[in-house]
Amino acid sequence: MNGDTMKTLMGSESAEYLTPGWILDAVEKVAPIALDPCAHKRSDVYGRAMVTIVGSGDLGGLSASWSNMIATRLGLVFINPPYGRALKLWAAKMAAEPCPQIALVPARVDTGWWRQMNPDAWCALSGRVKFLSCQHEWGVTNRKGYHCQHCDQYVDEPLKTECLAAAPSETDPAPFPSAICLMHADDAMRARFVQVFKEHGPIYVRVD
Repeated sequence: MNGDTMKTLMGSESAEYLTPGWILDAVEKVAPIALDPCAHKRSDVYGRAMVTIVGSGDLGGLSASWSNMIATRLGLVFINPPYGRALKLWAAKMAAEPCPQIALVPARVDTGWWRQMNPDAWCALSGRVKFLSCQHEWGVTNRKGYHCQHCDQYVDEPLKTECLAAAPSETDPAPFPSAICLMHADDAMRARFVQVFKEHGPIYVRVD
């Protein structure tokens, strides 16, 4: 992954990196996805979750009550939050909401936001996750500037914004390890989590 992609993924420049389908498949073996509070309209989760909240910027689902929204539904809340400066806000929200949750986050166990999240169990995913992104594909044109083969847009300098005409495709492997975290789960859900995700990396269970 080049430096620009790493800066975008971990910074506040863009949050449009989508969850790979294999992770969503594994989550749904633990429990159905009842809510995605930070869904992206191009993500595969948009067609799986019973309720999605697509907001502007990083903060779309932070103001809603997740627990109230899934009170009459079977399942859990799935969160792939923005990995920029807003991540600590999402961690605080996860800690405050008592409903069962699974989150895909950087494996940063040394941070304050991780300690606040305080997962019941988590899986240190083996390898580096290849997220999905709807990216422009820029090529140099005969005239001055760049051309995107997906949206047919001509620009003077390549844009790092989402391309509305591009299908989600794999990025380079993330420059950091990732974790799948389980919060506010009962014993049965915790057991299913361990059973499902032990195939994807070491499992750690919190001992109170």
